[in-house]
Amino acid sequence: MHANTGRGLLGSALLALVAASACRTTNHAADLQAVGAVAPVDTGLCKMSDADWDAVLGKPDRHDSARVWDEMALALIRRDLPAPGVHARNLYGVSLALYEVWSRVKGAPAAIELPAVPAPPPGLDAAGLDQALHYAGYRVLSYRYSLAKDPRPLVACSQLLMSKLGLPLTPPAEAPAARFGDTVATALLNELRGDGSNERNNYLDTTGFTPPNPPLRINAEFSFGGDGNGPPPQPPMAVPSKWQQLSIQGQVSQNGIAIAEQLQGYVGAQWGQVLPFAIPEPESGKVLDVGRPPSAGSSEMNEVLTEFLKRTHEAEECGEFDSSPAALGNNALGKNDGAGRPMNPATGAAYEPLKVRRSDFAQTLAEFWADGPNSETPPGHWNVMSNAIGDSPGFPRKLFGKGEPVSSLEWNVKTYLALNGALHDAAIAAWNYKRRFVSARPISLVRHAGRFQASDPDAPNFEATGLPLVPDVSMVMTQAQQGDRELAAFAPGTILVRSYSQAQGRFVWKKAADWMPFQMPSFVTPAFPGFVSGHSTFSRAAARVLAALTGSEFFPGGLFKVTLDLSKRIIGPRPRTVPIRTGPLPPLQPIGGGPVPRLDAGTVPPAPTPPPAVADCNVPPKTFELQWATYFDAADQAGLSRLYGGIHIGPDDVAGRRLGDWVGGKVIERVSGLFGAADAAAKP
Repeated sequence: MHANTGRGLLGSALLALVAASACRTTNHAADLQAVGAVAPVDTGLCKMSDADWDAVLGKPDRHDSARVWDEMALALIRRDLPAPGVHARNLYGVSLALYEVWSRVKGAPAAIELPAVPAPPPGLDAAGLDQALHYAGYRVLSYRYSLAKDPRPLVACSQLLMSKLGLPLTPPAEAPAARFGDTVATALLNELRGDGSNERNNYLDTTGFTPPNPPLRINAEFSFGGDGNGPPPQPPMAVPSKWQQLSIQGQVSQNGIAIAEQLQGYVGAQWGQVLPFAIPEPESGKVLDVGRPPSAGSSEMNEVLTEFLKRTHEAEECGEFDSSPAALGNNALGKNDGAGRPMNPATGAAYEPLKVRRSDFAQTLAEFWADGPNSETPPGHWNVMSNAIGDSPGFPRKLFGKGEPVSSLEWNVKTYLALNGALHDAAIAAWNYKRRFVSARPISLVRHAGRFQASDPDAPNFEATGLPLVPDVSMVMTQAQQGDRELAAFAPGTILVRSYSQAQGRFVWKKAADWMPFQMPSFVTPAFPGFVSGHSTFSRAAARVLAALTGSEFFPGGLFKVTLDLSKRIIGPRPRTVPIRTGPLPPLQPIGGGPVPRLDAGTVPPAPTPPPAVADCNVPPKTFELQWATYFDAADQAGLSRLYGGIHIGPDDVAGRRLGDWVGGKVIERVSGLFGAADAAAKP
C-alpha cells in the first residue's frame, strides 16, 4: 500500500470524577427537536477546495454514503481547533448514527437503545437506505460542529455537502427514508448530550481543576534568576512532578489556528468521565492499571530523562540506518525491542532496505504524527489509514478475515463503528489517567531539573535531583569552552542542553532553563498533562481493532508507505530551494563592460569552490518515505514520535500502548457480538 500526503505532518483520586459524573443526564423528550435544529448559513463561508470535495465525495469512483460522512467529519476536524477527545467523540457519534440506521434497516443488532425511534419504513431499497444515511450523517455533524469555537464555516461545509448530494436540509414530509435517518440521529444526539462531556457548556471542565504550578512563560526571559531588567524571573515549579500550563505569546493551535488567550487551558479535564462505548466506565475502578508516572527528582526519573535526551538527540544525528520493516518494528507490547521481519508474508520476498539519515527519520516521524495544519488529529489519522486499507486493490472486505466479502457500505458502517468506538474509548481511558496524575510534560521537567546537574559531583551545580548529563546532549559549560563561538555567550557552570531553534533551522546549545522541544514556538506542547500519551493509546487501540477486523496484523500487501513532501513541513528545515550547480561553469562575463581577461598559456584556472555537502543534517531531502509492515508497527512509531518531538517521556508512551491494547480488545469483544462473530475477540 502506498499513500501520498502533504499534511504535515483509579482509587481515591477518582472520587472527584465520580462526583462530577453525576452531571450526566438521561434522555429528555423536550430536547429532541432542539438538538438537530441547525439554522441554514451562507455556504460561501465554506472554503473547501475542489480537491477537498473530491476526497469527500470520491473521484473517479463515488464513495458509498458512510464513507462520504466519515470523510466529511475528517474535513471538519482539519478546520477546527484540535481537541482529541471532542473529535474522537464526534467521529464515534457519526459512526454510531450510521450504524444505527443501517442495523435497523437490515435487521441487525443495534448498538444503543433509542426508544423514541420508530421502525424503519417498510421495503426500503438501496437508494432509500443511502438517503437515510445521508440525513443521519448530516444531522450529527451539523449539530456537533455548531458547537465549535468558529462554527459557521464548519456548518456551512456540512450544508454545502447536502447541496452537492441534491438533498434539502430538512427531510421532506414525502420522504420517509430521509425522515427516518433524521429521527435516528436526533434521538442519538439527545441520548448522548448528557454523557459527561459537558457538551451543553462548550465542554468546559466539570472537575474543578486547580493548577498545581505557576504557568511557564514562553517567549519571555526564562532565567530562574533576575537582574532587575525585563520580565520578572520565572518562579520554580511548586510541585515538579505535576503538569504546568504554558503562557505563550502569540499562541497558535497545533493545526495552525490562532488562539487569542495567552494562557493554555486544560483541554478535556473531565474527559475521563465521558460515557464509553465498550470499556467499563473509569469510575468503576475496572480500567486497566498501567502504573504511575515517575516522580520528579527520583532515580527513576533520572533514568527516564537520560533516555529522553538520547531520543531527542536522534533528531540531529546524521548517521544512516535502515528504516524499512526489515530492520524496524515487530516490537513486544510496550517495548522498542523489535528488529524487523525477514520477509513480507504477502509476497514471500524480503523487505527492501530503506537507508535514511536518522535525523530525517526522527524529524519526519515527529512532524507526520504531530497534527500540524490541515491535520485530522490522532483519531482522524487512523480513519485515513482505515480508508486507505479499504481502497487497496484486491482488498477482500471479509469481516474478521473470514466468510464472504461484504459490500463497501457494510464494511465501512461496521469498521467505522468499531474503529471510532475504540478511539472514543481510548480518549476516555487516556484522559482519565491524565486527570488522575496531572503529570508534567518534558518542557517543565527539563527546565526545572536543569537548574542543577545530577551526574558529576565534582562539577558545578551538582544536585541529585538535577538533569542528567548525556554526552553530546547536555553538559556543564567550562572555562575552556568559552573560545567556542557558539558557546561564548554562556558563563562557566551553566547547564546546557541541545535544543531545537526554528529560527536557525537546526539544533543549538541553550541553557537548560530555555530548552525547547522540536515543535513550533507558538505551540510548544499540548494543553493537557502527559501521562499517559494520547497518541500511544489512540494508535494501539486502532491497530488492535484493524488487525482484528481485517484478520491480519499486516497491512494489505504486507507494506504501507507514506511519502511526505518536506517542502511543506512546518517545524524542521525545508529542502533547498536554490539548486546547487554541479555542471560546467558559465562563460566568464566582463565586469563593468570591459574585455574578458585572458589567461596566459599553460595557466590552470582556479578550481570552483565545491558545493555544500548534501549530507548536512540541516538540508533534508525533498521527499521522505515512512514504511510499516503492520498496524502495530505504525502505532508504535506514532508513540515514539512524541519523544522525538520532545513532548512525552518514555513511561507516557509505554503505558499508553498497553492501555490502548486493552481498549482495543474490549471493543473487539463488543463488536464481535454485534457483528455475529463471537470468536473474533481473540487477539491476532
